[in-house]
Parts: sequence; structure tokens; C-alpha cells
Amino acid sequence: MSTNKTISFQDMTDEQKEVVMAYVNFFLQHKHREQFVAGIGKTDIQALASISTAVSFVSERLLEKAKNEPEYQHILDLLKLSQAQKEIAPQLLEIFEERKLKTLDKLKETLEKLRLEILGKQGQNYLALSSSEDESRQKLSQEILGNAIDSCDNIKLIEHYQKIQVEIEIITSNVDFELSPVTLAINSKDFNLLEYLAYLVDKPEHRLMSEIYLDPQWEKFPLKWANHLGIAETKTLFDMFKDGENIAPYYLQRFDTKGINAIRELVNDPIARTPIANSKDHKEIQIAIQQALLCYENKWYAAFLYTILPIIEGILWRYSAYLNTLGEAKIFAAPSNKSVILLSGKIDEEPTIGTLLRKSEFSKFFDLEFIQYFCDELYNERNPMLHGENFSQATMENATKKLATLEYLFSTMRTFMERKIIGNFEKLPSETIKTLLDTFAEKRSKK
Repeated sequence: MSTNKTISFQDMTDEQKEVVMAYVNFFLQHKHREQFVAGIGKTDIQALASISTAVSFVSERLLEKAKNEPEYQHILDLLKLSQAQKEIAPQLLEIFEERKLKTLDKLKETLEKLRLEILGKQGQNYLALSSSEDESRQKLSQEILGNAIDSCDNIKLIEHYQKIQVEIEIITSNVDFELSPVTLAINSKDFNLLEYLAYLVDKPEHRLMSEIYLDPQWEKFPLKWANHLGIAETKTLFDMFKDGENIAPYYLQRFDTKGINAIRELVNDPIARTPIANSKDHKEIQIAIQQALLCYENKWYAAFLYTILPIIEGILWRYSAYLNTLGEAKIFAAPSNKSVILLSGKIDEEPTIGTLLRKSEFSKFFDLEFIQYFCDELYNERNPMLHGENFSQATMENATKKLATLEYLFSTMRTFMERKIIGNFEKLPSETIKTLLDTFAEKRSKK
């Protein structure tokens, strides 16, 4: 959001008014959805959550594979029977619980392995203390584990451990997926919902992300950083990759003319572009992005790459400066220079973009996989290309990955801004919010 001094709406430029109205409309849509959910019964909310999980997590490719399995077909038949009888078949519930318990056992086993890896030499000591019936010894074991987590420098290991803890809670509580007659009564014109539900009953581990990121081949997957793609699509691409298929053609389909226009809308979105709109040259950046997209559309991949690489780096520098100005992170030693404060507390007077991403508080605003991708692949390509040492990277596949990087950055900035907008507008007096919502609802009803 803007860091300039407060001015009245009447005194704003047309561009500033557009941004303010985008903020207001987004917040009101958010509150409208909250009101809608608040008016729905608990059973209906659970049913909607189950359907959302099925649609979001189930890959159509993996679903097609499962249709050849007798167990899957048996579960699908039981779902059809339950739907017809408007009551969940006891045998279906038994299978559901059995599959969940197997998944839980596997998760707990994985958690224990990760925990011992974090503990290192303290592992045996921890096990002895945690298995004791003495409360003081159990408390000491938790202190040992806490200290090990705090001192562990393997960020990815800690991230995996914490994710598994959350996933155990998800499977245990069924907060995301549950079988009920209400869920089975919902139909869709676009897909067979029962097929998706059957898949998650048969394979509850597919309600979780650990099913892919703990796979030994995940580290070799070239698009593991692109978490903005959606879970189901990522699972499809990963399965294709594991089967030895070329994922480029499938992935390239996202960026046909329709896909390019979607990215144009994203980079022009008043909310998504806010972090770079505060820089003095933001109009020039927008023009440069549009020219780069035009190069991609015309299949001028060399021109696109030579244009987009500095643009991506420029966006990162400006986004970090914006976060620093907001006080969201202490990234720069002073507002007017590029000296970066490292996580160690030291100052780097001549930082690279790699230093900014890896070693400053800016790293906390990105997925670890993206940082690794940017620093190990994209950044290493940049210098040879821009200094004329390498012209072999100007391929459609490589250009598409950089286009996806641009999409990722603007999606990330938009997500951050949406959280800020909600947080700031929630501070308004409740009567003001109610008045705004009444006006919003009235306008919607007239459409």
C-alpha cells in the first residue's frame, strides 16, 4: 500500500483512485464471502470443504490411472450406493478409516525420522526422556527438541518436519475432507464429483503435499518452485516427469494467447503491482514488461529473455525496498542505499540479487524452492546471456519458464498485498465496514 503522506480522495490522481477502489472492492468482496460462509450451516461448510479439497488436490491424470484399479472401482460403487440411499454405507466408512490410519502411520513414521535427523547426537537422549512417565523428563525432552529445531541450519528439514506435523492434524481431524450424505448430494456439470471423492477415500495421502515433496524425485523436478500453478496441475506435471515424459508441451499450453492475456491482466492489476508502483520508474517498468510479453507472443525468444531477465531482477529489488519501507522486514541498512543487512547481522555493502534473496530477511517472503531455483538456475543464466557469452538458452521452453517466473512474482506480491489490505481495513470502525458492505450489497443486487 502507498507509503506517501495522506491525501484526500478528491486530490488523488486517476491512477491513485483506481488503486484505492481496487483495495476497497477486494476487501468488501472478502467480507461478503465471510458473511456468506457465516450463514451456512456446519454440515454444509464441511461438504463444501470436502469438494474444494477434491477439486484442488486430485490430478485428472492420476485419477485416470486409478480407474483401472479394482479397489478404486469398489469404493466408487459404494459411493454411488451411498448417494442413492442418502446414507454413507458402513463398509465405505470402514475403508475410509482404514486408509486414513495407514496414512497416519506413515506420516508418524516420517515425522519420527525427521525428528531424529534434527536431533542428531541428542536423538537417543530425547527418546529415553520422552518415553519416561516422569513429567519433568518429558518436559526436558521437549526442551531438547525445541533447542535442536532452533539451532538447526537445515531450513528445508525444519520446513518438512513442521509440514508433516500439520498434515497429521489434517488427517486426524478431517477438517478438509469428510464423507457425508450432504457432500454426496452435490452435483457438478463439469465433472463427476463421486470419482474425485473415491480417489481421496482410496488414497488419503493425496490430500497432502508431502506425497510429492518427500518423493525422492521431487528435488530433480524442474518446476518444483512454481507453487502458483495449483496443486492438481503440479501433481500432473510431476507424475509426467516421473514417467519420463516431456512436460514442456503440457506446460507451454498455459501460455497461449489466452494465457498471455491473463498475465497482462495480472501485471496491470492495481493490487499486484502495488510494490513496484511506488518506485519512480514504475511506468517504465510496466512498458518494459508489455514489450517483453509482445516478444514472447511473436516467438522472439532471444529478445524476450534479454528483456525479461533484468526486469525480474528489477522487480525483486523494488519489492524488497517496498517491504523495507513498510517496516515488514529489515533488509537495507538505510533507505537510500543498497547495503543489505544479512541474517547474520552483518552488512553487505555490495550485495548481489542472490545475496538479497538467500541471506537477508527478504528470503522470508518467498518459498524456499523459488529461492533455490532463482539462485541456482535463473541467476546463473543471467550473466552469460547478458554479457554475450551464451546464446543457446533462447528456446521456447526456457522463455516459458521465465514467463512463469514473472507470473509467480506478481502472484506472490498480490497475495502479500491482499493480506495487508484485509489487515488494514479490519481496523476501521465496525459501523463504517457495515455501511460499506450495505452499499456493496445494494450495487450487486442492481447488476
